[in-house]
Amino acid sequence: MRTFQYSDSKSHKFWHIEVSGTDVTVTYGKIGTAGQISTKSLPTAERAEREAEKMIREKTGKGYTETTPQVAVSNDVALLRALITTPEDGTTWHAYADYLAEQNDPRGEFMQIQIALENEELPAAERKKLQAREKALLKKHEREWLGPLAAMTIDAEPVPRWHIGRETKMAPVTHTFSRG
Repeated sequence: MRTFQYSDSKSHKFWHIEVSGTDVTVTYGKIGTAGQISTKSLPTAERAEREAEKMIREKTGKGYTETTPQVAVSNDVALLRALITTPEDGTTWHAYADYLAEQNDPRGEFMQIQIALENEELPAAERKKLQAREKALLKKHEREWLGPLAAMTIDAEPVPRWHIGRETKMAPVTHTFSRG
């Protein structure tokens, strides 16, 4: 639910809007009263969302200001949002990997290793050590990390692979992890 208020020298009003499936419910009135409730049903949830956004634009155009309390976001959610919006930002990948490692989540160490292996200047001995640890983590956690996708990759029957000018061969379905 989103909440809005309007105040001037003559009036102090509230306006709340909530979308639930295909229904848009508005509660409105003078601040300090229960107000009135109005519900409008639309054909689809998408139409209900659009209608609500339209009504919000109308109210804010008339001077209503939003008073919806801001929801606190966990570090995990904030970092994931940052990765989605700026996937090219290496700093965020490092921060997320460190955060997961601090939470004792093995994905954190796995990500840290994969990020470290991106460094082409890494000495061969260090690279070999990291690759061995990456392989061990993958062996232990791959099925868990894939979840339902394991059935379509690890457990899947080989599928035909076509090569131009060559005969068709059966090959396993493959997958890779990149930065975890």
